[in-house]
Amino acid sequence: MSFTRFVYRSAKQIARCTPAWLIRIRPFAVLAIPTTRFLDRDDLPAGPPEEAIRWVGSLEEAGLLYGVADAENYAAWDAHSRRAAIVIREGSPIACVWVAAGEYHDPEIALTMTLADRDRWIYAAVVTPPHRGDGVYTRLLSFVGRELHREGVERIALGVVAGNERSLRAHLRWSPARLGGVLAARVLTVPWLRITGRLERVGHAQTGQSVAVVRIPPPAAKPTATAQPPGQTSDPEPAEPTNA
Repeated sequence: MSFTRFVYRSAKQIARCTPAWLIRIRPFAVLAIPTTRFLDRDDLPAGPPEEAIRWVGSLEEAGLLYGVADAENYAAWDAHSRRAAIVIREGSPIACVWVAAGEYHDPEIALTMTLADRDRWIYAAVVTPPHRGDGVYTRLLSFVGRELHREGVERIALGVVAGNERSLRAHLRWSPARLGGVLAARVLTVPWLRITGRLERVGHAQTGQSVAVVRIPPPAAKPTATAQPPGQTSDPEPAEPTNA
């Protein structure tokens, strides 16, 4: 077992033994994956014929989530700002992914992540133990990425807790960009926050308790081509580097 994996497991064990109302600490990296990365992939593990992946589209269908999602996420589903995609095999749910638009508030660490209009935040993912390791999450995330791209979403952002090597490996297939790191803590009702990278702290909000707010910056604007005067073409040679 690697040192980071040991630290990750030890921290989870300590958290289980500490009352939730007293303190919660979570260090995580924020990754972003352009939805174009999910298109035309022929290297994904194939699923069995009886496996179906789809969005949960109604309250009646949301009942399927109860077997693979915690009660809080289940109650938050609204098909718009809180959506879920689910994997069904032989009539039973075996995995799901939760997607937020606009912003996502995590009461456990008193933190709100705010998103650009064309970004989405994956805030929970579950694969039942008997089906882990056979590509279920890869196929599910690929479905979510393709569907969101079709809807005009440019990026999927998510947090990977420090030391969770399994989660990190699961996302490296898509070559994510690391936008920064977050160390968020809540002691009683008081939040504490440290961020690095391109993430932006935009202050606090009051939602019954003090909440730290982090903004994920939108993707950099794509350069626009400039028109060339008649008879002039762009220089095919690279420009000489300048000294910084």
